[in-house]
Amino acid sequence: MENWRKFLNEGMDSRIKSQLDKIFAIDENGLKAGVVITDDNTFGIAFRYCFIKPDGSWIEIENDDAEQYLGRKVVQTGIPFGEVQIRKATFQGNCLEGFEVFASGATRGFGPLLYEVALEYASQKGGGLMADRNSVSKYALNVWSEYEKRGPEVKNNQLDIDLDKTTMGDFLKTQVDNLTATPEDDCNQNKTIRDLGTDWNKSPLSKIYIKKSSDTMKALGDRLVYDGNV
Repeated sequence: MENWRKFLNEGMDSRIKSQLDKIFAIDENGLKAGVVITDDNTFGIAFRYCFIKPDGSWIEIENDDAEQYLGRKVVQTGIPFGEVQIRKATFQGNCLEGFEVFASGATRGFGPLLYEVALEYASQKGGGLMADRNSVSKYALNVWSEYEKRGPEVKNNQLDIDLDKTTMGDFLKTQVDNLTATPEDDCNQNKTIRDLGTDWNKSPLSKIYIKKSSDTMKALGDRLVYDGNV
């Protein structure tokens, strides 16, 4: 709780503050709610909500913990359920050595906190965090749009287009060219090309996001646990 109070007035995003407040209020029979970071050594790094035992071990929170049925009505219990999965985007191009989100989902109102922890982790371990290069939900698009507007704590770098890895019709191929001559920022832009064509670089999904501060991870304190080689 002291960690949480320390970061209350240090410019943290209001949505993250609200979700941290809810997390710290949860104590289910001695089990505290928190976030676990796991590495399965195959697909990538996962950030999930969990219950943390007094001895520091953890139990993954299931959807049944977050939602219950009262008759035919689904009721939210206030316990968060969800995950964000990321991986190094090396097969998408050079992509400034960043990570891409390839799966995500959470109880309504609890997604941004997981994204924030993933962003801080990706900024520490690589060149930052970017959206899935092929498919992005409307909810996730809102997350990236918010990151584009946040500053100065969250910065962004424009990714170039990898013409070999990006799928586009013959007509577009004659009109789209690299933004820079350097290959380090070249990246798959399938989603942005489908959405905006030659204006692909105007999309918040065309960028990579970096947050040097790890204030959210620090604020979680002992409610953030690590499992595996992370």
